[in-house]
Amino acid sequence: MSNVLQISNRYFLHTLLGILILLIGGKGHSQNLSGRVLNDQGQALDGATILLYEADSTTMRGFSISDSLGNWQINKPVKANMLITAAYLGYATQYIPIDTELLSRDTIVIVLRSSAQLLTEVEVRAKPLRIVVKGDTLSFDAKAFLREGDQTLGDLLGNMPGIEYSKSGEILYNNKRIDKLLLEGRDILADQHKLSAEGVQAQDVKTINIIEHYRSFSEQYLPFKSNKVAMDIKLTDEAKFRINGDVELLAGHESKYEAKTNVYRVGEQSGMTSFIRANNIGEAVMSSGDFLSIKGSLYHALNETKGDLSQLIPAGFTPSMDVQQNYDNVILFNLEKDKGKRQKSRITSMVNYAKRNQQSTVLQNFEDRNLLLNGIKNKETIFPYVYSKWTMDKLFENKNGRISFEIPAYADLSKNTQTYDGDVSLQASHNFYTNRTKTFNVAPKISFYKSPSKKHSYYWDVDLLLENKDHNLFLSQDGEFQTEINQANRNQKGKAGLKLGYYRFLENWELNGEFRSSYILTDWRIESKETPLYDTDFHHSILNFNSNVNFEYEKNKWMAKLKFNADFNHHRLDTLQKQNFVYSPSL
Repeated sequence: MSNVLQISNRYFLHTLLGILILLIGGKGHSQNLSGRVLNDQGQALDGATILLYEADSTTMRGFSISDSLGNWQINKPVKANMLITAAYLGYATQYIPIDTELLSRDTIVIVLRSSAQLLTEVEVRAKPLRIVVKGDTLSFDAKAFLREGDQTLGDLLGNMPGIEYSKSGEILYNNKRIDKLLLEGRDILADQHKLSAEGVQAQDVKTINIIEHYRSFSEQYLPFKSNKVAMDIKLTDEAKFRINGDVELLAGHESKYEAKTNVYRVGEQSGMTSFIRANNIGEAVMSSGDFLSIKGSLYHALNETKGDLSQLIPAGFTPSMDVQQNYDNVILFNLEKDKGKRQKSRITSMVNYAKRNQQSTVLQNFEDRNLLLNGIKNKETIFPYVYSKWTMDKLFENKNGRISFEIPAYADLSKNTQTYDGDVSLQASHNFYTNRTKTFNVAPKISFYKSPSKKHSYYWDVDLLLENKDHNLFLSQDGEFQTEINQANRNQKGKAGLKLGYYRFLENWELNGEFRSSYILTDWRIESKETPLYDTDFHHSILNFNSNVNFEYEKNKWMAKLKFNADFNHHRLDTLQKQNFVYSPSL
């Protein structure tokens, strides 16, 4: 039995025609901008900040700092309907919409008018914000943005243009979540945005570096560009090579408490961080994004859930409005150590325990039926979580290849119990429901990269997921009719995956592609006496093949991008088999 999604010949011809038009006769609609910034006296302003925004005026796309002659240049694609702002302390900020006439200019001169005021015997002098742009790195002088009352890294980041620490506990750059958090260049924050923003002290920060196209230690010799954005937090000289941190204990009415401990140290050959959080005030100790990032490659979150990350977040992870009693506790420890110039090892461990007791009223009336649901629902969620990951990165002596080992181990003993007291149906006066999940995973992974030259490279990795995951759904009902139902028992055995990749780069074009395959084995057992499938076993296996190819061409003001993706899945449920194939080009 087969379902295949096919692309018509007409669509294929239109795609090819579009490529030819774009590569032969098409003209790009974007370009770079440059100019000078002067004051109202005609003098050049050294250190003025020029920002490029999308039309929504919130998403920053480019950045420049004027030099001693007032010259500035934004080396990012610029198009009509965008916005540039020019700012200098002591001068009124200019907001300039970009239109076709502005794009036609070779040089854009921006004049800023003074807003400084002379007080009695006091002259107010402005100093330029110290921001440096060097290649793909944007460096902020933390002291220039530090305000009175700022205590944590999160407070400091909120003062920097283009950077935001959101209410949900995420650190954003241009409205995009930072992919990698570093402390003095070391990967010892485990990409925990909320813990890092609240744990690192503002006075310990010297500079904040935003690194576009970030490549990790094990990827540094690879020629292709990365789409990751990293934030590297540099410490002051006083904070280096010593143990830094703080302890905070709070207590309040009705036995409410909150405790925080932050400890971090970075040395010449190693670095460590340790964060402890405990509270019963209903505040989550980490964000959903932090919880998913700690798992890393264990679940390949975006690929496996097709963007629906809620599948990976346990029920009750974040407190809801009807929580009556709440306990959140987490301990996170990270250690990175150099084993020579070409080898690093890293350990990440986390222990989390959350317990939530909730109570709500159940009151439902059904139309045209003499049926009433009335009662109190009590819900208890217990969420213990233990995670440990060991990673070793090693580079070959010829600098052209690297090999990486990862061995994450993960245990989850979640428990979700709900009880209903009251008249919940015509037949029952009491209803009891429980859902249990037991999980233990070990996921070893080996990766290899090879770069024979600066023009091309290839890589492969093999990952295994040895898993013991049980999902049980049990329902018991007391009343006029007593039933006990064990509806389903699913046990996922594991997964094996293989990825192959290739990259090629020439003067005006680049080509990269990946091929991935995976095999997942799951066992199902139906034990419900209320169904015709009582005491039945099912074996479910999924074989997946995915490939994608990206081609980019750029020369002067001409640019074309072609993406091709194909996905094939083969499902087998005992004797029943089904395949589906999806092909999707985009230009």
